[in-house]
Amino acid sequence: MAADEEILITDVAEYLQLGVAYLSGGRTSEGFPIVTLPDCSKFTNIKDEDFVRVMTYLVRIPSLLEYDKGFIILVDRRTESWSGVKSTLMRIAGYFPGIIQCVYVLKPKGFLQKTLSDVRFKFIKDDFKFQIVLLDSVRELHGVLDPGQLTEEFEGSLAFSLKAWIEDRMAIERFASNCKERSSAVQTLSDELTQTPLSNDEDGALEMLLEHRKRHMEVREDLTSAMKYGQTLLSCMRRPLQEFPDQNPDKIATTCAIERLLVQLEETEKNFETLWEEHELKLSQCLDLRRFENEFTQVLIILDNIHDKINSAMELGDSVSRVQYLIRIHEDLQNDGQAALDRADKFGEQGNNLIDQNHYAVDCIKPKCSEVSTKTREISEKIKKRAMVLERSLDLQQRIEKAQNWCSKGMKLLAEQEMDRCQSKDGALQYLADIKDCLDGVNDIKLNNPKEFRIMFDNILTTEAKAGITEVIGKMEDVKTMFEKRKESLDKVVAKFERPVQAVPATPVTPPSPDMPNGTPKPRKNRKSKGQTDRTIEIVREDADAGNLGNNNEILRGEDTNSLSYKRRHVMNELLETEKMYVSELEAVLRGYIEEMENPDLMSFIPDALHGKKDVLFANWQELYNFHKSTFLVDIQNYKNTPTLIGKCFVKRKEELDRLYSTYCQNKPRSELLRRDCGNNNPFFQECQRSLGHKLPLSAYLLKPVQRITKYQLLLKEMLKYSALEKGSEDLEAALDCMLTVLKYVNDSMHQVAITGFQGKLAEQGKLLMQGALYVWVETKRHGIRDIRQQKKTQRHVFLYEKLVLFCKKRGDIKEKTCYAFKSSLKTSEIGLTEYVKGDKKKFELWLGGREAVYTFLAPNENEKMTWVKAVRQALLQVSMGSIEVETTHRKGSSTSIPESPYSPTPNGSALRSPTPSEQSQRTPSEPMDDDNDDVSWGSGEFSDGESEDEILEESRKEVQSVQPVTMSNQQYLVLAEYNLVEDGELSIREGELVQLEKSISFESMHISPPSPTYHVR
Repeated sequence: MAADEEILITDVAEYLQLGVAYLSGGRTSEGFPIVTLPDCSKFTNIKDEDFVRVMTYLVRIPSLLEYDKGFIILVDRRTESWSGVKSTLMRIAGYFPGIIQCVYVLKPKGFLQKTLSDVRFKFIKDDFKFQIVLLDSVRELHGVLDPGQLTEEFEGSLAFSLKAWIEDRMAIERFASNCKERSSAVQTLSDELTQTPLSNDEDGALEMLLEHRKRHMEVREDLTSAMKYGQTLLSCMRRPLQEFPDQNPDKIATTCAIERLLVQLEETEKNFETLWEEHELKLSQCLDLRRFENEFTQVLIILDNIHDKINSAMELGDSVSRVQYLIRIHEDLQNDGQAALDRADKFGEQGNNLIDQNHYAVDCIKPKCSEVSTKTREISEKIKKRAMVLERSLDLQQRIEKAQNWCSKGMKLLAEQEMDRCQSKDGALQYLADIKDCLDGVNDIKLNNPKEFRIMFDNILTTEAKAGITEVIGKMEDVKTMFEKRKESLDKVVAKFERPVQAVPATPVTPPSPDMPNGTPKPRKNRKSKGQTDRTIEIVREDADAGNLGNNNEILRGEDTNSLSYKRRHVMNELLETEKMYVSELEAVLRGYIEEMENPDLMSFIPDALHGKKDVLFANWQELYNFHKSTFLVDIQNYKNTPTLIGKCFVKRKEELDRLYSTYCQNKPRSELLRRDCGNNNPFFQECQRSLGHKLPLSAYLLKPVQRITKYQLLLKEMLKYSALEKGSEDLEAALDCMLTVLKYVNDSMHQVAITGFQGKLAEQGKLLMQGALYVWVETKRHGIRDIRQQKKTQRHVFLYEKLVLFCKKRGDIKEKTCYAFKSSLKTSEIGLTEYVKGDKKKFELWLGGREAVYTFLAPNENEKMTWVKAVRQALLQVSMGSIEVETTHRKGSSTSIPESPYSPTPNGSALRSPTPSEQSQRTPSEPMDDDNDDVSWGSGEFSDGESEDEILEESRKEVQSVQPVTMSNQQYLVLAEYNLVEDGELSIREGELVQLEKSISFESMHISPPSPTYHVR
């Protein structure tokens, strides 16, 4: 029989009923359970395996502690012979599955058998490994075992009924088996619930929810039924104990066992209900999500339909009736659109409710709500815009119709005037009055000035509308002209009937002057003498101080807001006030959060994740506060009255800004991860926020330094915009360049800290000149044969240092943090540069000696390619200058001359120049790789954050022209890197050779290659 085989009462009940053995519940004073083998006539007929099964079942009933202590075996063989005693002892020794402390044997009653037992026992007792005590009578048994622990057949007082005991065991084991089955069913269903994938459609989700609810109810009913059975069994077991307290201890143990099973069953039911509640919630949320997604699809279809109808409604109408018809159509569309918008609003409320309920798919719900909200807003705006356009079109057509009606009325008036009546005074006066009334009606038409239409109706004036308006205005002018002519004729008619002397209305008379003898005005030509003007013109500087304008204070007050000096003061005030506010915010966080972390009263509120990590969360906040409060704010206040000189402050403090903000921004990802782990709602942050009275959480204030460092360059641009011709503009340009450099350095530093897998030290590779994403092709040669297998385009994030070029692959980890996995590198001392690659202006090459390996790079656009080329030039120049210094040191006294110049020739003959920060700032890391836009015609500051390309190139041209051309004739140069010719007209050179240039080269252009010079190799 296997040791772990399960044995039930039903398996051994037959042998127990025969009286082979039983466990009465009696125990020795040491607590050893007593296993009784009563006098059984059929004992010898039982097989050994059945005996083992019975013994195993009995020894498993006590607790593990009692089992480990061992058992006392009481053998009753009073009616047997010595052979029966011996066979029983041998079977116990061979098959008893537990620890035997002692075996008490009641010897046979006959004198002869007792004597024989004593004699023969002496010869075999040493064969047993356990103690055996032979007892002559029950009285001797009472001497070693308490009669209270013995049953009636041994003249003891322990109440025990074998039949009742077997029935109790059957009931208990039946209940235990039932509990086990229910627990197994619960576990099976729990595993199925957790492992079943959610449905992807509404019907499937509903069917799954109903099916799982049905199975849950079945399992729950089974658990309830099992618990009711257990409780009934427990009450039956307790009843005898209540009536007869002195019951067998095993009866009490049995009751306790049932209670334990009930507790386990209750715990199983509780855990299952908890799991079911979570699963049911998830199923319900899944059903809600599928309904939400279906509604999203329907709403999008409806909104897209409305959107298409609005976009297709482009007609503006060519008459009042047509526009009114279009307005009615638009009103119907607006009603349909309002129903769609109302449905979209309900959809948004549904989504917000799901978000408020902490739905598990919030990340899926939010974009859909945002998309519907955007479309809703766009449709609402288009409906309003369309209504406004139609209203203006109706206004326009009504004006045109009024003008046409006026023209018709005027023509009719002229046609109806009778010539005979026109010859009389009354008739002429009446007709004049009619003409005046008709001309007065022109003002009501509001169609006098075409400029008015370009202002009011610019967005609806089509070519046809303009032609129609021009035609109507022409008609009106014609009618006016006819009115004027008719009016002139009628005035003459009226004049004939007037008396010769009439009162003439007074008119202004020019006073007499020396040019007017006798007071009669002398005719004057309509011209002015040289230098004579009609008015006095006073020229005032726009940025002059108001106190120095004298009588022009009133004019300055009227134009002060548009003056450059006012705008400069406004920018300066904004810089100063925002700096004060920034310092105040830095101090608030320092006092209200950082210092409070040392407050003993708040120690219990600090999250465990934050203990000992103050520097990780706040980085160098203390240094930022000290610098801005004690240094930078003081500097800005010193320049308050001289805004144009504020640039000196930024140039002077560039190094401190560089160091402080690069340190803070490099730590920002770690700080944000720690803040997220702690959460904004932890008690410590909430208490600090409440004490400070802040409406925003800590996360908003941790972002302030990053926002502040980007604000400076915007204010400097504004100041420079209003100070271009003022003293200090050069410092403002330098300050702007410095801040762009700081921003670029901070940005590059934040990318640099994300490099992983590089074994060297980045600090030893020199300054980081450039970084960004490029497409790369690698072509290598093996034994002089080009290996085409490696010509595969890959996207790499390239970091260009002064001494090294790093190739990395951009990755994202599970915490949404970008990192750059190191792939390979090139030493700048071993590479050459080809600036222009045939077939694509956005490509350039880096190659190793002899072009054994060629790296072709593709930039997003030509401007960025030139920025990379200039940065590579700078790196090569740094390497070349270092090599030249070393070579000069070793070759002192040699006739070879190596010019020491900040410029050196490149393969295309252009001079090397370090790219300015303004040039490098034209490209941001977020610019997409597939942006092939080469258009650089935007000149407005609205579309450019830095200098325009023309300004950069002009600056470069001036810088280069300021350097005297380097005459290279009759001079020798040491070859620092090997180069193999690629095209006709080139020359292959080897490292260490000396070359002499026979043609003079002037570096006047940064981008146009001069004629190829001639080299002689020595």
